[in-house]
Amino acid sequence: MWNQRQRELIDGMMAEHVTGFSGGRQVSGREAWRTHVYDAFVNAFPDMRLTPLSVMAEGDEALVRWHFRGTHTGAALGPPTHRV
Repeated sequence: MWNQRQRELIDGMMAEHVTGFSGGRQVSGREAWRTHVYDAFVNAFPDMRLTPLSVMAEGDEALVRWHFRGTHTGAALGPPTHRV
């Protein structure tokens, strides 16, 4: 989904009422996640690559630990730094 920029896969991968955290704030709902997390990161880091390092799941909860690499060139998530 992330590395191939397949935004449409969010509907099949996340519950409608998903709750998560990004940038220290809670993000609730699939549409909020799509806008405030996915779109923000794709726009801020157009060359980003995510590599999952570990996945833990129990019941209806899951946690993914990622390695993230990208160049901050977009205006989302603060002024562009142009650093990797």
